[in-house]
Amino acid sequence: MSASRANQMHLLHPFDTLNPTSCESRENQHSITFPLSPDILRTHLSGNPPGNCVSEISSFTFLPQAVDNLDEQAIVLRSLLQRSSCIQLSFRFVFNADQSLGNITNLRVEDLAYGGGMIDIVNEIILPNIDRLHYLDCLLTPTVYSQLLECLPDSSLLALADVNITFVHLNGQPSSTFGVHSRFTFTRGRSGSNVMNPFPPLTAALPLQPMTNIELGTVCISPDQFMTMMRQSRDTLVKGFFCVTGSTHRLQQHPNPIPHHHHHHHQQQQQQQIRPIQMHSLTSLHLRLINTNHFPTFLLPIYPPALSSLWVEWTDQQHTFEWDAALPSYTHWLSISPSSSNTLEQLLLMDLSISPVLCARIHGGSSSNLPLPDYTQLETLLRAVPKLKSLFLPPGIRVPLPILTQMVNGDLLPHLQSLSLAMLRDPDIVFNMVRSRNRNEGRSSGSARARSHITFLNLMVPSPSPDVRRDLLVKMEGMNLEKGYRLQFLKACRTCLDHCGFGR
Repeated sequence: MSASRANQMHLLHPFDTLNPTSCESRENQHSITFPLSPDILRTHLSGNPPGNCVSEISSFTFLPQAVDNLDEQAIVLRSLLQRSSCIQLSFRFVFNADQSLGNITNLRVEDLAYGGGMIDIVNEIILPNIDRLHYLDCLLTPTVYSQLLECLPDSSLLALADVNITFVHLNGQPSSTFGVHSRFTFTRGRSGSNVMNPFPPLTAALPLQPMTNIELGTVCISPDQFMTMMRQSRDTLVKGFFCVTGSTHRLQQHPNPIPHHHHHHHQQQQQQQIRPIQMHSLTSLHLRLINTNHFPTFLLPIYPPALSSLWVEWTDQQHTFEWDAALPSYTHWLSISPSSSNTLEQLLLMDLSISPVLCARIHGGSSSNLPLPDYTQLETLLRAVPKLKSLFLPPGIRVPLPILTQMVNGDLLPHLQSLSLAMLRDPDIVFNMVRSRNRNEGRSSGSARARSHITFLNLMVPSPSPDVRRDLLVKMEGMNLEKGYRLQFLKACRTCLDHCGFGR
């Protein structure tokens, strides 16, 4: 829904990732900050640098300030680089993470990048010093960025302690911002690489085999590209974040979803045709799915026996958008590898907000005539993940009373601690369930099933009147949950005005 989605997308804004990670020894290094003040610049050019610059400089910091004497600044920078020829180097570009290029229109690209102007950052800084480059955080113009990808050897990336490269994307508009964020972490050398770029990394010469962490949540890739990355990183990948978009052409060829009664048979056929991908190290998988026609069947060959966190965000601009139709497929996939269903501790199923909405009729039917879905589909899914500690269900999945009753008894999700769900009406049912479970009530006399307390509750309800809103807040406060609560008053979102009933 719109309220929760806005929060999610804000947390994933590209600028939130721009704060550089400090190297452990950087505070003890001799450092210098560019652009130099006129007085210090004259001192350097005269051949009598300040006392702190007599020794080798190892840490170079660049501030986002307009530079009128870039030629002279470049001469001093080259001189210092030549003098610091035998030590590890750190280059850092400082930038306010809350700003975009549109907020600092007095700056030129060369002022920002030190690579689009007098200093060729690839040929004069990165490549000549690659074997001793300990830390790099810089801005690059599109041309220089492409040059870096072509020139940088694979082994060089693995030698770096930390890399944060920001691709400067300028479209001439006042609201211009940087490109999208991608992150890669390697196993050797504890190396991290944050790469801001507008293209999938498959076009770059990056070694996928040793990667332990891949974050591509803001770069749309195809299912084939996703599978390629999973195959190449299958032995080492621990954490993955991907945005996968189904082919519009393929969807137009098959305009109707796979009928539910044929769905498992279709999955089994695909599973037999594709070679399994064993991913024994994968513990966390976060997927953003767009136009994947209910369940993303490309997941079927992937076996993640150690998976502990599955986070799926989904939207579909081509077909009826109903979570209930996808639940059996997720149950089937988790059940393929029994060990993964026993290790899964976090399951988050969320709506994904995208713009523009191509089809007004995203959700089928109207909430006034939609029957309550068969809750056995949801129950089967929850029984497949008995060790679950955190559960987030989107507003499109309605949780009936029998499911909540089994949560009270501990018959379902005995280890659950964090719960997020939506209630179209009568939210007191959820309040009563949480209170009863936390008071260890509702247990049958012959049952000794242990169950954890609910320590956090996120409840999504239709936006009510002010009096009802105050009453709900009082009830939430009265539960005294250990880790707090979140009460969301949601209006009908633009993608499901009639389907979910929120905002009435």
